[in-house]
Amino acid sequence: MHSQNSNIDNNRKLRPSAERRLRMAFVFMVMSMWAVAILVMQSCHDHPEAPADGVSDLAPAAEEETTERALEIVGSEVNPMSTPAAPALDTMPDDGCVRMHINFLGGPLGKVFRDSNYIHYNEGRALGIEPIVDDSTAWHLRRQLVRIHSCEEFEVAELHHSFPYLVPEASKLLHELGRRFNDSLRTRGGGDYRLKVTSLLRTRGTVRRLRRVNRASVDSSAHQFGTTFDISYTRFMLTRTGGVYRTQEDLKNLLAEVIAQLRAEGRCWVIYERHSGCFHITTRAPKGAARKPRG
Repeated sequence: MHSQNSNIDNNRKLRPSAERRLRMAFVFMVMSMWAVAILVMQSCHDHPEAPADGVSDLAPAAEEETTERALEIVGSEVNPMSTPAAPALDTMPDDGCVRMHINFLGGPLGKVFRDSNYIHYNEGRALGIEPIVDDSTAWHLRRQLVRIHSCEEFEVAELHHSFPYLVPEASKLLHELGRRFNDSLRTRGGGDYRLKVTSLLRTRGTVRRLRRVNRASVDSSAHQFGTTFDISYTRFMLTRTGGVYRTQEDLKNLLAEVIAQLRAEGRCWVIYERHSGCFHITTRAPKGAARKPRG
């Protein structure tokens, strides 16, 4: 009897030790699983999957620097349509604004300007350059590009996902748009404002990086052909203080009138972009002009 009691006591002493070992084994297993998961995540982060089209997403700053250097050399720095102007102020005074007459375009701007991206893309492909995949592509452009500078007609914003170049036809359209906007503003009582250009030529790499921060953008962007530019309708550049101030809404609708005129003349295709706060404009080839065959 004493022996049985002794065995029971020994088993009771051993049981907590076995339970502790089981708990320790469980904790070790969980920690091991966490360690494996972290290693897998780190591996995926350090070695991202290569893009399907072979364009590298790595080292974007170095890639863009070499592309920009190539464009500076092969693109035309001299733009005869640009008239230098003093820097404008990126401000919109709210007080003392004078309203002006605006012509109704027949509906909301989102319905008036809704040419599909398919139309923009095919027009750009027919008129513009081959998309720039890398700096080697930039060195062998089939068409001339002209550098776009801030001038009397518009102000070029700080560009984060594009380069300040367009094909000559698009440059001509952009300057024409700026001149007509200034003339229309002057005939309706004045106001010291310039348009704000927010996007110009994009490469495959900048399109991909833009999509990371703006899901509204698309891979098949007409900006890649140098035929397309974006004009902000939320911000207009004030050229001097103390003049006639206008509301943002009136300036946007006046700009829409000018764009509608150019579109009616067969000069461009237009999308009213709500998410980006801009008019997305693609230059159309002149009637009778030779068009590149679609590959």
